[in-house]
Amino acid sequence: MATSPNNGSIGNTTITATSGTVSGTTVLTVTAAVLSSIAVTPTTPSIADGTTVQLTATGTYSDQTTQNLTNSATWTPGTPAVASVNGTGLATAQGTAPR
Repeated sequence: MATSPNNGSIGNTTITATSGTVSGTTVLTVTAAVLSSIAVTPTTPSIADGTTVQLTATGTYSDQTTQNLTNSATWTPGTPAVASVNGTGLATAQGTAPR
């Protein structure tokens, strides 16, 4: 599971508010942010047979931070006969269209 690029501490801490001699407390729990979505860009690439396009995957986390996931994402083409994609997001048109 991917985690947020923020490297802050996680855990519990007691927060106290004081006014004069009166105070109140609460326990604040800090958890690691989790991956919420992945955006792939360019969003609608179009390439000629036998050429390539570099795709980029950007993850957005529950704390709204983003991280480039291009080299850690698993890339899978929907139609391998049309295009392949390697582990770094480089998509290649297979060059099988009739001429």
